[in-house]
Amino acid sequence: MEMIYAVQRYAATRPWAKRVGQLYAREVQQTAAQQQVQELVGRELTRAAQVYPAVAARTASEQRLADAYGQFCRHGKLMAHLEDGLMQALRHTRAPGHLPDRLQLPAAAFYLHVDGAEGGAFVMQMPGRQEVALLLLRADFSLAGADWLADVEDSLALQLAYPGELAAPLAAVAAPWRGLLTAVLNGLALMTQPRLLLVRGWEGSAPRTAWRWPCIRPVPKAGRKDAASSCKPAIRK
Repeated sequence: MEMIYAVQRYAATRPWAKRVGQLYAREVQQTAAQQQVQELVGRELTRAAQVYPAVAARTASEQRLADAYGQFCRHGKLMAHLEDGLMQALRHTRAPGHLPDRLQLPAAAFYLHVDGAEGGAFVMQMPGRQEVALLLLRADFSLAGADWLADVEDSLALQLAYPGELAAPLAAVAAPWRGLLTAVLNGLALMTQPRLLLVRGWEGSAPRTAWRWPCIRPVPKAGRKDAASSCKPAIRK
């Protein structure tokens, strides 16, 4: 089955992904899990560097990825899917100028997928702070047939305070990332709307749950054809 979500491809390619999910789900304190995962990824990449020397330079980025994936697992493996029709409409609107006083996020950590060959982002609420951390991934992240150890896989990490202006963060981001970041920010702004459509569907592999806007349909089960035509939208109450 094709894995369209970067978070799925992360889980399928990193040999430590299952252990990372277990640690974040098990530990009462998230900081304890983070410390163990940092050490785990460091050890594994030190071994891999014996064959792929260049991978040693990616230790910090892989540790950030592991932390984001761990938080994603800790908070229910939830993802939001912004479908292409919505993204085409949002491309004709201005990027949000600021973040609201309160973000209505579906979970403390989740994955936001953007249709239209953009990519996606892990979205993580910073505990006890009015800040949200983003880890952006390109649409070509760990594609099937690629050697993730040999390839350079870019990610972009940043933190945004809310309420707060967005002009400066957008201007500081390199041009190749600006389109994806704008789409993610539009998605966060959309989540402040008072009513959202929601259905839950089983993917067969990570992630377990998907929210889709605005065309709501379940993620098809493994081995089944797309059941969208037989599905009616459901509204979360």
